[in-house]
Amino acid sequence: MYLNESHTEVDDTFYYGFNTKINQNLRGQMQQRVVMRVRSQAAGFWRVLGFDRYTGHGWEISREQTATVERPSWSYRFFLPSRPTQAQIREVVQTYSIVSELPNIISAMTQPKQLFFFTKKVEVDAEESLRSPLGLLDGDTYTVISKVPLRDRTQLGQARSEYIASIEDKYLQIPSSIAGRVRQKTEEILAKSQKPVTVPYEQALYLAQYLKQHYTIQPNLPVLDEEQDLVEAFLFDYEGGYPDHFSTVLTIMLRSIGVPTRLAVGLGPGEFNPFTGLYEVRNSDAYAVTEVYFPQYGWFAFDPIPGHELIPPSVEDYQTFGVLRQFWHWVAGWFPSPVRNLLATLFGGIFRWAGQSLIWLWRLFTSGWDC
Repeated sequence: MYLNESHTEVDDTFYYGFNTKINQNLRGQMQQRVVMRVRSQAAGFWRVLGFDRYTGHGWEISREQTATVERPSWSYRFFLPSRPTQAQIREVVQTYSIVSELPNIISAMTQPKQLFFFTKKVEVDAEESLRSPLGLLDGDTYTVISKVPLRDRTQLGQARSEYIASIEDKYLQIPSSIAGRVRQKTEEILAKSQKPVTVPYEQALYLAQYLKQHYTIQPNLPVLDEEQDLVEAFLFDYEGGYPDHFSTVLTIMLRSIGVPTRLAVGLGPGEFNPFTGLYEVRNSDAYAVTEVYFPQYGWFAFDPIPGHELIPPSVEDYQTFGVLRQFWHWVAGWFPSPVRNLLATLFGGIFRWAGQSLIWLWRLFTSGWDC
């Protein structure tokens, strides 16, 4: 969609990753513009597509089959298929208002459960991405209700590391020409930890943080030759690359040690507007993350890109005052650092106290009175 792979320059309007195939050997930057506004109960990574097959210069979705979901004629609500999970979940409502033309992709936070959309049918692909039969135009609006799994480090750290055949077949793929060298490098990096890093969740955290700290964004990275592999060039030749290359490298490094992963692309939360309560999302907010599979819990994302948070935006346990927090961050930006730090400490305590008070009251009124 919008991508001509015979060129070496990105389209300066549309994010190159919103396609069934992505070529990460493209160079250049987009001209910033707002593409949508989002009203959401929590800031999130507005996920668009997932990719399972690494090509050496990028990614593709290897399975073209999609599942068609129809809505009843009397309602605009679609009930979407979703994977079961043992993780605790929070339902998050998001409404997306398109302000600039986009391809036929439907953004959503993790595990969309229901979709209110204007077409009679939508499709769900093998990587749990939503697609519209039509491209999205200025003025289109839709709503998603997602079952967002809460990230419990203890639970995910204890998740078993035996995988069913269908997961291993699809999400451990790595070119044989680089597998040995990448695995050796990955094991060398993990061995630098002060304590053993043996479980997949901790390995993903450690490697993502290591890439942030020891590799750099290379804005003038040359176009790779046909025989050059992107991951090899990143790790051994240039010690860095474009921002999305970091996520590709983390994805392949984890695969090299037997951890199932895939690449996902989407849009960051954007800039929160405290006067409208909407997130202003630009085309330049698009980027890629690494999704790691944990049996019984599903997919969780990690972000190794320098300057980004290690964990992409999502729902926190007992999250309260989401809009108020966003307003505070906006106001704090006007103060000098010493004042901002003091106020952050003060209001952080207020947010924690208020949140715990609401939790206590909720438990009180839902548990009943002892007689």
